[in-house]
Amino acid sequence: MNELGGFMKLHQFGIGESVPLSILTASTFRESWKDDDNESDIESYIVDNFESQKFEFGLNEKRIIYLGILFENIYAAYCKIEKNHQPSGYNFDTPICLGRFYVKKEFQNSALGSYLIIEALHIASKKKFKTIWLGVWFKNTKAILFYERVGFKNLV
Repeated sequence: MNELGGFMKLHQFGIGESVPLSILTASTFRESWKDDDNESDIESYIVDNFESQKFEFGLNEKRIIYLGILFENIYAAYCKIEKNHQPSGYNFDTPICLGRFYVKKEFQNSALGSYLIIEALHIASKKKFKTIWLGVWFKNTKAILFYERVGFKNLV
């Protein structure tokens, strides 16, 4: 059980799960950016980036992990972990990138995001990665504050 009073489960998406991953990524992206961008641009971005065929490739890549959280059998959050991915302009020793970190609005401020990031950090540590990094849009202050709360530091 967690703070919501229900049961949650960490889920690593695997081969053949591109459709539920595509649905989750599109819905979280849409709800996260609907107030900051126009609908046609959002839908165009979703078509270009979140089609299930694109995820099928990523799910076959050993260097990419998609983690999700199921809460009461509903996907509530997900993130993408990409091994040995360097940020532009840096040269980190054994880096891992935490990307596409989204929590559905109805589950925000419920500790699910903290749980997901702790699990991602655990995976990075277990696999002996020395640096974990992420990129955040500078206007996404809510996300920046969350990442700072869990220990990330701004390098820019």
